[in-house]
Amino acid sequence: MASCVLVKPDNSLIATADNVQSCNGYLLLSPQEVAVLQPAFVPLSVGEGALISGAILALWSLAWLYGAISRFLQSNQGES
Repeated sequence: MASCVLVKPDNSLIATADNVQSCNGYLLLSPQEVAVLQPAFVPLSVGEGALISGAILALWSLAWLYGAISRFLQSNQGES
């Protein structure tokens, strides 16, 4: 079970009887409690990050190419 602790000026810890919800110091967790905690996001591997970056770059490039073709066609419409 989590315990509330305070840091004393000499950097030692002192346990308090405070409730977990009203703790003004730090919560001391057991290894089992830490294992239960879920990360806010799933970390990506280097390969997965590179794949996502490549997909974003490809989509951005496709949008730029679409805009360039659209501008080219609009500029040449009155010249035929």
